[in-house]
Amino acid sequence: SVYLDIDGKSIDENSFLSKWRNSNNMLSRWDYIGHNKKRYATLRNNMYENGISDYNLIKTELEKIINRKIQDSVTIIISYKHKDDLCTLKRYNNWSRAQINSRKRWLKPILKELNDKNIFYVWLFESGIKLNTKKGHKDEFFFQDRENFFREKIFGSETLCGSVSAIKSNGQILVRNGEGSLRYMMKNIEPEEWNQFFKKN
Repeated sequence: SVYLDIDGKSIDENSFLSKWRNSNNMLSRWDYIGHNKKRYATLRNNMYENGISDYNLIKTELEKIINRKIQDSVTIIISYKHKDDLCTLKRYNNWSRAQINSRKRWLKPILKELNDKNIFYVWLFESGIKLNTKKGHKDEFFFQDRENFFREKIFGSETLCGSVSAIKSNGQILVRNGEGSLRYMMKNIEPEEWNQFFKKN
């Protein structure tokens, strides 16, 4: 493996992991296989990204994918898996029904918390990932980002182990890149935490 700092320069593995695991650095990571067959691990200074979005456009595009209506003004949380993510090699770009069901069981208690807070949740997968889901099932929440709208408009930074975004009806959008993002995002949407990301300059 080759380890690259945020400036693209090579560093040793211990230094890389120390920087990445220090939450104060607010770093995300993306790994990829180079033409020389080596694995490159890269640090990025973008654990969090925030801005203002077109809530109605996002809601409309999401409704096209899931083929059902989303309640007006609800907070939307989207988990996103990028193509070629080396986080879990056995799944990589092919998620079987058994693997999806295993992840759904893990998510079940979290989904209850989200429902209790009136938050709409869905997990999108970049086009090119094979997804063996229950197509047309009313409770399905794993979907393909078929036209890569969300990849291009929200999840532009490829991230090891995926990303999560929260979109509020006022257009405020927060993206957290990296492993464990859903649990962190559930904390971030609380008013005290959320407002820290959207303080007026």
